[in-house]
Amino acid sequence: MRPDWRLALLATAAGLGVLAVQAAQSVLLAIALAAVLAGGDPMPPLAAAGLLLVARASLSWGGEAIALRLGGRAAAALHDWLAGHLLALGPAYAADHPDGALAHLLSGGAEAAAAAAGRYLPALGTVLIGCPLLLAGIAWVDGRSALLLAGVAAAAVLVDPVWLRWQRPRTAGVFAAMAGFSALLLDSLRGLPTLKAFGASGRRRRELALLASALRTGSMRTLRVTLLRGGLNGALSLGGTAAIAAWGSLRLAQGEMAPLELLLCLLLARDLFRPIERLERAFHAAWGWAEAGGPVGEFLDTAAEPRPAMVAAAPTRFDIRFEGVGHRYPGQADPALFDVTFAVPQGAMVAVVGPSGAGKSTIAQLLTRFRAPDRGCIRIGGTDIAALAPEALRRLIAVVPQDPVLFPGTIAANLRLARPGAGVAALRAAARVAQLDAEILALPQGYGTMLGDHGAGLSGGQRQRLAIARAVLRDAPVLLLDEATSAVDPAAEAAIRDALATFGRGRTVLVIAHRLSTVRRADRILVQEAGLIVEQGTHETLMAAGGLYARLVAAQETIR
Repeated sequence: MRPDWRLALLATAAGLGVLAVQAAQSVLLAIALAAVLAGGDPMPPLAAAGLLLVARASLSWGGEAIALRLGGRAAAALHDWLAGHLLALGPAYAADHPDGALAHLLSGGAEAAAAAAGRYLPALGTVLIGCPLLLAGIAWVDGRSALLLAGVAAAAVLVDPVWLRWQRPRTAGVFAAMAGFSALLLDSLRGLPTLKAFGASGRRRRELALLASALRTGSMRTLRVTLLRGGLNGALSLGGTAAIAAWGSLRLAQGEMAPLELLLCLLLARDLFRPIERLERAFHAAWGWAEAGGPVGEFLDTAAEPRPAMVAAAPTRFDIRFEGVGHRYPGQADPALFDVTFAVPQGAMVAVVGPSGAGKSTIAQLLTRFRAPDRGCIRIGGTDIAALAPEALRRLIAVVPQDPVLFPGTIAANLRLARPGAGVAALRAAARVAQLDAEILALPQGYGTMLGDHGAGLSGGQRQRLAIARAVLRDAPVLLLDEATSAVDPAAEAAIRDALATFGRGRTVLVIAHRLSTVRRADRILVQEAGLIVEQGTHETLMAAGGLYARLVAAQETIR
């Protein structure tokens, strides 16, 4: 909210303006009633009070508009802050947390900030500034009535922090429960075909029902607490007004007060509690932020990907070296990599193969610095990649992941993620390398064809080849292929392999592969098992050695 402090002041000023007009109307109404009691003409003060309705309505409308704008800007600012921090944390953080929970953190946190900024804070400012001023006016009329009302008003205002501190632990967890429900619901929607295919939709529905029931219980508990707090506040405000009416009537009967003084104190007492009642209505917003603020703060406190203290210049050569690299995933007992050392000469193609779980994809994540090694270092052109700015490092590498991500939008827009200003000719040239240009042109809108979530509208092989085309369009000096042909048929694989061989000439190519037919042309093959490189050589030398690589090749040929 810091950049929008002027809006916050305007929202508070509008609330104070409404309170001032209400007080003026009460004074005029008291004068009119006193005139009636004295047998005078009440119409002039009543007419003036009626004219003030226009000012009151205008201030109310303006205050509401400012509050909505303030809340919207606060929500947008927090959303940008959270989204930027999530991008700074990188893919590793996202992979370790459910998508639904992260989405709820961004959306739910922003909504809670909007309510707290646009509703609660202006109401609180109006109470803290307007109520003392109104009490000063009542004290000018009658000091003893002002003292009584000051005590009741202070008690009503202090209810908020005391109630939050007392009851919040009893209702904690609603925001977390909503995040858990959102995560499971999102996973269920994404995996609906799988749930149906395995007859598991009933079990998943029961899991969702249990989470929904827990969420409902927590929400009702929170609602009960806020309603009880509202009842307490109402009792204080009505009790204070009733006390002034009873005590003032007694003093009027004893001749200690004039009728006009009693009427002024009584009507201004009602105005005194109006902003406090508004604060009570906005209390639920503060409660929501109290729930969301903890997870949001913990998320923002998570250390982002560190930027090097001294940013190195971009390398001028592009050989890759892993030097004693080790890495352990959070929560895992065994490291994914043990003291891995190897080199990929500039312009060469080196493949990393091995059984599932050997740590092959970990090498890809470390090279792109989506994760940082626990020990050792990785160099490109002799420069430690930890000394490069993340964006500078990733400009050097074009990646084809095992599970390519395509976004809703046109095929052309998905390709231009690699090079925003690329023309149609460049898009088509990249797609031809991936053996995809003819298939795209056969679609009704060609490169303007809209894709759905996760590339819906394309087959699995087409999605994979679109990711290859995107990497080709990147035209980076280092090419990283992580199971790049795992989702294509053998005929397309052969064509893509030939095209990538042509495209890869002069580039440093690191191939992570499970399908061994894709790596036979590699200059060197590294065989990995349980986080260790256990063999290395060419296809021919490894086959002659009869080790793990030869057994993997034999197993795949048997399956084929």
